Amino acid sequence: MFFCITFGTQEFKSPLKGYEHITTRCLNCNNWRAYCIKDWEWITICFIPILPLSFHPYKEVECQICHFRQDLRDRPDIEAQRQQGPGQIQMTPQAPPAPNMPQYK
Repeated sequence: MFFCITFGTQEFKSPLKGYEHITTRCLNCNNWRAYCIKDWEWITICFIPILPLSFHPYKEVECQICHFRQDLRDRPDIEAQRQQGPGQIQMTPQAPPAPNMPQYK
């Protein structure tokens, strides 16, 4: 008799409660498509989650375009944005173009 048992890991992602309305800039690709997520990795047997690999889920900022992830503790701008409330995006000002740089209209 032969039994095939598969072992592996699976990540479970969900929007982070209290941060659902926040869209922020990705520090890797500079697109405004980064969202706060809760990520929890589990050990699976036959694709059934059995044991978590950490005591608490990770709280991260993930870009939907380049899939770059960063810990939420490393982004103080997001906490400031959360306290402002929904619908208010704080854009960082851009520097003016260099004097010899052509401008397109």
